[in-house]
Amino acid sequence: MSNICPKSEKCPIFQGGVLKRASSEQIYRNLYCNAGKIKYEKCMRFIVSEKVGKPAPISVLPNSTKSLDDIISSMS
Repeated sequence: MSNICPKSEKCPIFQGGVLKRASSEQIYRNLYCNAGKIKYEKCMRFIVSEKVGKPAPISVLPNSTKSLDDIISSMS
């Protein structure tokens, strides 16, 4: 089993170029994307995507403090 998030292929944070600092994206990749199932399942982008069946909005960061309900309602 891979330690990499199964959603990484389509995730703008994983792919890079979204945040102003590439080092910030690398930190997120290290903390969430490449850190195994226990970590990527805590990523808010992963959680939103699993719940709604499509990618999370680009504005949602892995450590977003917005609630799942707030994020989903803002997607409508």
